[in-house]
Amino acid sequence: MIDYATTHYPASNLTFETSDILDITYENEFDLAVSFWTLSWLPLDAQLAALNNIIRSLKEDGTMLLMYPLKHDIYD
Repeated sequence: MIDYATTHYPASNLTFETSDILDITYENEFDLAVSFWTLSWLPLDAQLAALNNIIRSLKEDGTMLLMYPLKHDIYD
């Protein structure tokens, strides 16, 4: 996915990378953070740590777009 995105969506102000959300050290760097259906796979305590890391990495006026299943058969 990273190779595809880098090839098909080049821009001077855009980079694509992967990392462990629990290990990121970015602070006040991003305008936008997006997570679709991924945080729910982490244990609850790790979800809170991940959200805190995302919030810390956003600029003061940054935006987080989060899709999170509130209920799904997989959790029953």
